[in-house]
Amino acid sequence: MIVNKAQLSRTLARQAPRVLARDFERTVRRAVQGAQQLMISKFESHAVTQEIGGGATATNISNTLVGAGNLANLFSFIGFERGANPLLPIRAYLAQNLEVRKISGTSKKGVSIDFAVKVPSLDDVYKLSPIPWAPGLSWAEGIEKGIPGLGQYLTDPGKGRSGGAIQVKTMFSAAAFKSVPYLSKILQNFINDIMTGLNK
Repeated sequence: MIVNKAQLSRTLARQAPRVLARDFERTVRRAVQGAQQLMISKFESHAVTQEIGGGATATNISNTLVGAGNLANLFSFIGFERGANPLLPIRAYLAQNLEVRKISGTSKKGVSIDFAVKVPSLDDVYKLSPIPWAPGLSWAEGIEKGIPGLGQYLTDPGKGRSGGAIQVKTMFSAAAFKSVPYLSKILQNFINDIMTGLNK
């Protein structure tokens, strides 16, 4: 077989960018999927997630309700309705299919391969986590910045909207809410994990 070197070079020049683009796209998608799995795992294992998921009888494993008593927990303090699953919207949002889109290809100067990845937004998470008694406020944001009213929070099994506590009108304790890093850290780690996956 006679090989025309000039023609072969032109063919490879046309094919190489496509092959590289496919390979890089697979790398990007693997990195995003791996980072997403880690993100979901970190969300599910976080003390705040586990405590809220435990309902009105959970213990304060997040250590956010300082001085509020042994029966205190985030589910009853935030005031979720008994039987509610406030984690479900966030869980579904984090597990959604993440768009990975190629936005450019070759140019006259050489091969340029760029991809856009639509990642979960902290603002969207806050919209998905409303405080039942305070429209417009997010409990997920409150976990990190503070939620008022702990001094008026009285644990009372079987009572209140949550079935675990009531809110009294006057301040009766010196309990203090201790904010902790939560979804902002989880989402930032997600971005970092994507970059780590791309650099492997």
